[in-house]
Amino acid sequence: MDTLNKTQENFADEGMPVGEPERPDIIEQSNPSESASLPQTEATSNVDESTSASVTGPVTREALQSAAQSLIEEINSKRKRDTTLLTDFKKNMEVQISNSASMVEQAMYETYEQNGRMMQEKLQLLFATLDRIAKLETELDDFKHALGLLYKDVHLDTCS
Repeated sequence: MDTLNKTQENFADEGMPVGEPERPDIIEQSNPSESASLPQTEATSNVDESTSASVTGPVTREALQSAAQSLIEEINSKRKRDTTLLTDFKKNMEVQISNSASMVEQAMYETYEQNGRMMQEKLQLLFATLDRIAKLETELDDFKHALGLLYKDVHLDTCS
C-alpha cells in the first residue's frame, strides 16, 4: 500500500492524474538514441522494428512488404522445420515399432519351441500308450479266440 501511495505522489508531482493505474497511453514513450545492427530472429523483433519506424518516420510500403516477406519466410522456415521434425518422428516410431515387433516375434518363437518340446514328450507318451493298448487288444483277441476253442472242445466233449 505504501508503494501505491508513493506512485500516486510521483504522478501528482509530474502532473498526472492521481488514483489511475499506470497506463501505456499516459506514459511517454522513450526513443532509443541508437539501434542494433545485428539481424533479429524473433517474430517480436519485427513488431519492434515497425514501432520504431513509426516513431522515427512514416512506414513505407517497401518496409511493410519487406516485413511481411520476412514473416512469410520465417513461417515457411518453421513449417519446413516442423515437417522435418515430423518425418524424423515417423522414422523413429517405425524403428521402435520394428524393434518391438521383432521382440514379440522372437518371444513367440521361443514359446513355440518350449511348448513344442512339452507337446513332443506328451505325444511320445500318448503313442507309447496307444501301442500298449494295441498289443493288449491283440492279446485279448487271441485270448478270446483261445477261450472260444476251449469252450467248443469242452462243449463237444460233454455232448458226446
